[in-house]
Amino acid sequence: MNRVFRHVDATNERAIQLYKRLGLAQEGVCRQAAFSEGKFADRILFATLASEFDWSTVEEGKGKCR
Repeated sequence: MNRVFRHVDATNERAIQLYKRLGLAQEGVCRQAAFSEGKFADRILFATLASEFDWSTVEEGKGKCR
């Protein structure tokens, strides 16, 4: 696996903070990409590459991107 990515609603602050804390990079915003509760909402794309991941921390359960 070379790339892991995740889309998240722009209003989901807890998930956004988690992905940032894990070291995922924010790659972009998909404007009005979701429709929920009668209105359009932005989605944010976070991702990391295998070359950016610190594999030495995986055994400790604390994997983090560089």
